Amino acid sequence: MLSFGRKPDANASATLGTATPANAPAPDWANALSTAIREIRCGRSPELSGLPPQAASALAELHQELRARNAAELERTVNASVQNSEAMAAVARATGEVRKMDTHVSGMSTAVEELDFSIHSITKLANTGADSLSACVEQSQTALEAVRLTRSETEQLGGAFETITGRVTDLEQASRQIAEIVDTIAAIADQTNLLALNATIEAARAGEAGRGFAVVAGEVKALSGQTAKATEDIRQRMDHLQQQVAAITEAVSNSSGSVQEGINAANASENAVNSVTDTMRESARIVSEIAQLITEQSSATTNLSSSVSEIASGATRARERVEHVVEASAGTESTIGQTLAALSERNIDNFVLHCAKSDHLLWKKRLNSMLVGATKLSESELSDHRSCRLGKWYESARSEYGRIPAFQAIEAPHARAHECGKRAARLCAQGDYAGAEAAVEEMEAASEEVIKTLDRLIGELSADTVSKAS
Repeated sequence: MLSFGRKPDANASATLGTATPANAPAPDWANALSTAIREIRCGRSPELSGLPPQAASALAELHQELRARNAAELERTVNASVQNSEAMAAVARATGEVRKMDTHVSGMSTAVEELDFSIHSITKLANTGADSLSACVEQSQTALEAVRLTRSETEQLGGAFETITGRVTDLEQASRQIAEIVDTIAAIADQTNLLALNATIEAARAGEAGRGFAVVAGEVKALSGQTAKATEDIRQRMDHLQQQVAAITEAVSNSSGSVQEGINAANASENAVNSVTDTMRESARIVSEIAQLITEQSSATTNLSSSVSEIASGATRARERVEHVVEASAGTESTIGQTLAALSERNIDNFVLHCAKSDHLLWKKRLNSMLVGATKLSESELSDHRSCRLGKWYESARSEYGRIPAFQAIEAPHARAHECGKRAARLCAQGDYAGAEAAVEEMEAASEEVIKTLDRLIGELSADTVSKAS
């Protein structure tokens, strides 16, 4: 016989006949007692009218105690289911966030490693650039010295050309003076020739007496002719010399202009090379500072990469632990389901209403798991508000409880909870995760309203049951 954890009353035992010998005939109320015990075990109210008063009283008390125990066990189980579902809904969201964090941190770890590699490469390039710029500064300095030397030599060449120009000018003046002297000699020769001609004429007039004078006049005339010829030759040579001197003067003048242009160009080149050298020197300084900063950044990035790798490992471990919690909770959920299935056979008051609270929280957990990709749900898998356990009970109990305000208040939020849940599944399947999350939040609000209304209805029905029993 089952033990219900209650010490039997001695008088009751005597009344029930526990001391009756085994071969004694069963009392006429034995069948009624057996039937009453079976009814009590099933949670139904037993028929006690055919039993002795003490037995009937004991069984009635036992029945009430078992009903209270069953109700308490149901409430504890439902509360455990609600708390587990609430926790698992939160864990499901946390799992999604941890997975996102794991993915992001893994991606960030890879990115930081690539950044670290890039910064090392940039550091090498920056150092190479700084070295190259330093070499360029040295080469520019060498080029500057060469330009300065070229300018100095060009200035010396300009001085030499100025000297040549002066000498050529003196030569030109001398040639003009010689030309003037030649012109004077030519004039004298012409005059001498004219005088010789006049002397010859006078000698001819003098006859024999002027013959000696005529000879002298002839010699003078011949000498005058030679002088004129020589003077003409000198004039031609001086003309040629003057032409050459003019050409030299022009060439020297042109060369002097070119030399001056060369000096100006050398000065401009010196200024340009100076500017380039200063710019390169400043650039080399800046690049050197950048290389130093990048080297420091490289060290910091290396430390960051190490830290991010540790964070990534921690995120992976956190994800694995959260998933382990989810797996463990699945076992708890299964145990709670088995307990509720066993309690469903005990005819507990308001059983469906209590279970409906658990059902709605399970719905919430499944939808949150769907949001983070832990489970797959299609819209067709989810029932509407008339096909679920609460919906079926609601339709069947409408005629009995339809006038109760709490009963009436259940339908609207209940329908809204199912509609939002189905919409969330549809949007999630379409890839609209933001819309699905918003729909789940609406479902949670409606479901919370349903649970509060269920508690109110359970309280009203329990109070009504107590008043009827009294």
